Amino acid sequence: MSSTRYVAGQLTADTMTALENGKLNPLTGMDFSRAFRDRLPLRRKLPVFTYRGAFLSLMHEPDTKVVILTGATGSGKSTQLPALLLVDLFKLLKNTKKKIACTEPRRMAARGLGMRVALEMGVTCGKTVAFSYRDAALDGPGAASDDSLLVYSTDGILLAYALANPGLDDYAVVFFDEAHERTPATDLLLAIAKRAQQTRGDLKIVVMSATISVKGFQQYLPGSKTMEIPGRNFPMTAHFLTPDAFGEPIDIAVKLAVRLHLTEPSGAILIFVKSKKEIAKVMGALGGQLEDLKDCGFCGLWELIPLHAKLPQAAQDKVLAPPPLAENANPGRQIIVSTNVAETSVTVPGLVYVIDTCEVFEKVDDPRSGTSRMNRRNATKQEMMQRRGRAGRTRPGKYYACITASAYFRYHADATLPGMLIQKPLDVVYQILGFLEKNPRAAGHAPGELFNFGLVDPPAAETVMRCLQELHYLNLIDTDGTLSIDGKKLSGLAIGPCDARMVLRSGPIGCCAEIITIVAMREVLANHLELHIKPWSFSDEDELAREAERLSTSEAFWKHPRGVLIGSVAVYNSWRSISVEDQDAYCEFHMLSKRFLLGVDAARKRIARSVTKLPKFKITRMSQRDPLYFDTISRGLCTGMFMSAAIRSPAHDLEKAAAFVTFKDQRKLYWEMSEEELENLDSTSDFDYIVHDEPMLNRFSYPIIKMATPVKLSWLIEASAKAFDPEAMPPGKMREGLVKIISAITNSSEESANGKR
Repeated sequence: MSSTRYVAGQLTADTMTALENGKLNPLTGMDFSRAFRDRLPLRRKLPVFTYRGAFLSLMHEPDTKVVILTGATGSGKSTQLPALLLVDLFKLLKNTKKKIACTEPRRMAARGLGMRVALEMGVTCGKTVAFSYRDAALDGPGAASDDSLLVYSTDGILLAYALANPGLDDYAVVFFDEAHERTPATDLLLAIAKRAQQTRGDLKIVVMSATISVKGFQQYLPGSKTMEIPGRNFPMTAHFLTPDAFGEPIDIAVKLAVRLHLTEPSGAILIFVKSKKEIAKVMGALGGQLEDLKDCGFCGLWELIPLHAKLPQAAQDKVLAPPPLAENANPGRQIIVSTNVAETSVTVPGLVYVIDTCEVFEKVDDPRSGTSRMNRRNATKQEMMQRRGRAGRTRPGKYYACITASAYFRYHADATLPGMLIQKPLDVVYQILGFLEKNPRAAGHAPGELFNFGLVDPPAAETVMRCLQELHYLNLIDTDGTLSIDGKKLSGLAIGPCDARMVLRSGPIGCCAEIITIVAMREVLANHLELHIKPWSFSDEDELAREAERLSTSEAFWKHPRGVLIGSVAVYNSWRSISVEDQDAYCEFHMLSKRFLLGVDAARKRIARSVTKLPKFKITRMSQRDPLYFDTISRGLCTGMFMSAAIRSPAHDLEKAAAFVTFKDQRKLYWEMSEEELENLDSTSDFDYIVHDEPMLNRFSYPIIKMATPVKLSWLIEASAKAFDPEAMPPGKMREGLVKIISAITNSSEESANGKR
């Protein structure tokens, strides 16, 4: 081991410097790696380096339980401080088998930080330092193992652990990085960690952000200590539009990018836009203009790189590749066009210029209508500060906002609303109820005291009541608000309440294996992955057109008349029937994402392992030759999705879409489909009802559904009779249908009973 000795938990800045200057790595007992030596001078130039001693002293104070730390973007807080504590507590962590966790709101950040810190500390990623998110092992080496002591984790994966282990017993320190993002998972995890400290005096919490509201968190975490790390390595100059400028933000961004490429020294350009669709528009326009200029003699080589959450991992990793070589004294340059995934904790090598369209797409739920919309809004000052901080890490940077300075102060809010206040908290409510059921005396609360759980910003009472009503219809809670027998069974499955009930009830129906496949598919989709590989290279328009045509053919081939969810079972079963050595070629031919299908496979196994632990539960499966194969799976879907039921409407007020009216609140929504599919739907009355995914409002404010499954009314009543009470329905086709079906079911039951007599 290193010749420099120190007591675990008493490391000083001087001792840390001596360790770094020594020969042996204290984490491995072997010589420091070349990567460690190469990166050490750069790490020492970070602003955080000056504050290492102050941070260690603060963490060593006996009464320190919570530290709220603010530091400028690029100061090094996300990489250096967790690593510093790893060295400080290394022996203690090894002896007590505890870890340090650093949560991130996005898997891209968790993976990138884990890999970078492992490299900087001279260890193999996946051993002492690692990253963790759902099915991380499918993205290559580096995923956390039992030996990992510092884990960069998504907030969701650590929340799943905390719900099952409320004392966070495996962790000595939890860092909440990018805490300003305030995702529902972060807020609930912080509430559980706060409770855990009441019984675990040795658990420490560090809340970090460049733009956090210190005062608000101090009120929420009484007795917390604060620390600020000012400054950044290199200056950043901000530029705004002149008052007389006009045009769409993405058009302005394209013009700016062309000008910067032609006139500025080398350095990558990062363009922030609000959606995947805008990425395609910007890359198409930018590629066309640069192509026209490539022979002018002063346009260097360029590479256009898209970046968003649904890209395959290999495509995301292209931002880490070196830029094109210089040509005729003109610099080669990467031009990255990204959604807000690049906003936090992602360092792009050589990034100098940031162009910001200053807009965001944000999912907002309306509890009254049951609809969601991707709300287009102005980026907040908080978000724009994060974006500005992406550049200027290795040399002075420049930030270009596609708005005027006046608009910045007048029309852009200071901070983003917490996710708990704008997203439907059904999963959160169910998770809290499960937590309280398993920990009836946790922090002095009894089961059912949902409103006293202690969230930073709890959702509105009306929103919570609607969630409780839905859980009651799902038969997951009793009338007193505590978990029912089914609710207790399913609370440990680590899947959403609707999906959990669907898995449970599909067993007796006979299609549990198929429903597990669908639930797994929905889970992977929720993690921003896509089944079909979409063309993302725009360097060759002809090649792009050919790939787009292949994609269209593949999507048409897999399209199923019973909808996407039923079709997903066929896709998965077909892929699983192929030998392992032929799966790559199969996915390539059909333009299917192997990473997506492997994720579904892993999720299926995880869910299956969980449900087989339920008492007297058997995973049933259907024969594909069974004439009732599709009907039975559709019945299984109804058991968890019945709250989304809608009836067909004769209206044709939206082109290429079938109109439906929801049972719950008689609101109209539209299922997008081709003209042929629409004609087939119009020609039959067998399936006048559907269950569907969350409707999203399009730019004309029409609620659109992408994934729907045709079902029968009798299946919906079978799934939950109390949710389809005719007395609660207004007069009309819905009520008449319900009365008719319920009457038929009642008569059938009476005839059966008489026959037995």
